[in-house]
Amino acid sequence: FSSLTTSWEASRSMKAYLAQQGQQIAQNLARQSVLALLYQSADNAQTALKTTMAFPDVMQASIVTANGKILVSQHKGKLVQALEPQAIAAISNAAAVTPDSVLTGESEDTLNFTVPVFSLPTESSPFDAEVKKPALLGHVQVLVGKSSLNRLVLSLFVNNLGVTLAFAGV
Repeated sequence: FSSLTTSWEASRSMKAYLAQQGQQIAQNLARQSVLALLYQSADNAQTALKTTMAFPDVMQASIVTANGKILVSQHKGKLVQALEPQAIAAISNAAAVTPDSVLTGESEDTLNFTVPVFSLPTESSPFDAEVKKPALLGHVQVLVGKSSLNRLVLSLFVNNLGVTLAFAGV
């Protein structure tokens, strides 16, 4: 029983860590995608995508324009489709409230993060009647795999069970 409890608790902690890491990776990609979305140039995003894909658990990274068109995407293994237009509209509405990353999907094997990308704020002039808000340029999507998490949980469970059985036999 203790091995199961320990494995479950470790699984919860590691899943939270993986989610936090996925959010940070997605937010970094969003910061590096402003120029690519501003000029609608996939070439400007290649270095950012390459850096994002270098993380071991990242399975897919995409940069999507504000109208839902995929500007550029890279993936390892199975390709996952981009968000539906309704999901993008919902994220755009959420982006008006908070510019943070959103966990837009989770499956048994993956976590999908989406972060809105805004234009860089400009300095306001004393002659401007209203403050200019950054414009929504698009979104980035990062799909993070759970394979290392699943292997770790299984390994912890087997090791804890082995230790428990070894002590029970003594």
